[in-house]
Amino acid sequence: MYLTGEIDKVIAEIEEEAIAQVVGIVTNNAKNMRSASGQVETRRPNVIGGGCSAHVLNLLMQDIGRLPAVKAVPQELWHAIRKGPPHPSRGVQDTTARRAGRGFEGQKSHITGANTLVFCSRLPAQCAE
Repeated sequence: MYLTGEIDKVIAEIEEEAIAQVVGIVTNNAKNMRSASGQVETRRPNVIGGGCSAHVLNLLMQDIGRLPAVKAVPQELWHAIRKGPPHPSRGVQDTTARRAGRGFEGQKSHITGANTLVFCSRLPAQCAE
């Protein structure tokens, strides 16, 4: 599968250049991405794959928004809710991408063209540093 190969390439590049072990990948929840994530887990037992919880919440809110009781809420109220104060979690992916591959707490992260965020940690031998 093409996506599996692309994710594998990114993992190999990280492990070679960063001298780090990839421990997890996060993808969107599309069927092809879940399949690719599962295949990567099969090929690389040390890698844990998972779906993006923000994507799940977005899909859930879309479904909830289709309910008749929710549709009855005045549009002005929805507009006020959507335009509410900014939340710290908004724009995490954009911020991560702009920081040229630096993830949370100094962990290296890469965003691939396949909507996949790859996290890696230091090798056990480096943890003593």
